[in-house]
Amino acid sequence: MARLVGRPLFWAVLVAVLAGVPLASGLLRRPPQPPPVLGTLPPFQLAAPDGERIDRGTLAGRVWVVGFVDTGCVACAERLTAALERLQYRLRNVGPAAGLLSVTVEGRAPLVDLGHEAARHHANPRQWRVAGGPGASSLLAAVGGLQPARAAMLDSGAAVALVDGQGRVRSVESLERPEGVDRLVAQLNLLLNFGR
Repeated sequence: MARLVGRPLFWAVLVAVLAGVPLASGLLRRPPQPPPVLGTLPPFQLAAPDGERIDRGTLAGRVWVVGFVDTGCVACAERLTAALERLQYRLRNVGPAAGLLSVTVEGRAPLVDLGHEAARHHANPRQWRVAGGPGASSLLAAVGGLQPARAAMLDSGAAVALVDGQGRVRSVESLERPEGVDRLVAQLNLLLNFGR
């Protein structure tokens, strides 16, 4: 063994094997894939507090995280806005490529002004938009219908939908646990880097 260790060929082979195994595994590994398409957003029309119209065309070209909240549920609004505030911080370096959209679904007795809540949570108006209107309920129903198991979570502000630049819903993720938020951010980054 001592003779073998003393030979330069031994060291050359050892270094080649130690360097080659990680390189080969990296080359053979399949790159991560963006989340599959669950469905396409139906045509909709919402209004921002400043009166601007928000529809599918407004969302085109950017990846969006869309959350819904019933304005009659204060806890739901607080849950969603706090989660979107954390997401806004995590997405601070992606610039205009991604955005956050809070959609207010009018309850019987509106208690929450989601625009005020977003401002209170330091919403960046270039990245985080708030909208609502009569079309919000049907939009929520359409997105919730794509993943029925998470539809109730969407309505309560505990989940959000990830929408690509062509208006296709790619996932509905729970925000209740850190793993869900991490998965959402990873999926968003895959859409930004490997195709919208």
